[in-house]
Amino acid sequence: ATEALKAEVAELRRELRSERARGAEAERLGSVVSELQAEVRSLREKAASEAEARLRTAKELKPLAAEVASLRRWRSEVVAPSLSAFDASREAAATAATAA
Repeated sequence: ATEALKAEVAELRRELRSERARGAEAERLGSVVSELQAEVRSLREKAASEAEARLRTAKELKPLAAEVASLRRWRSEVVAPSLSAFDASREAAATAATAA
């Protein structure tokens, strides 16, 4: 009877050690899961912040793009013809100087 009780106590001790080991592993895994959840939250917040910054930048650039387009139209409508006329008169003056 004593041997049977000793064997049963030994079996219970093994089970207890096994349960403690599983409990420690569960705690460790729980800690890892918590860390990963915190990292995911951080990455989501960072992505949202970056998206907001890109949106602000796009909103700020829109008026500048319109101004650039306006200046390009002005250059093509006003400056380019003036330069062409200037070049033509300069060429005519050079031709006249060469002929003289």
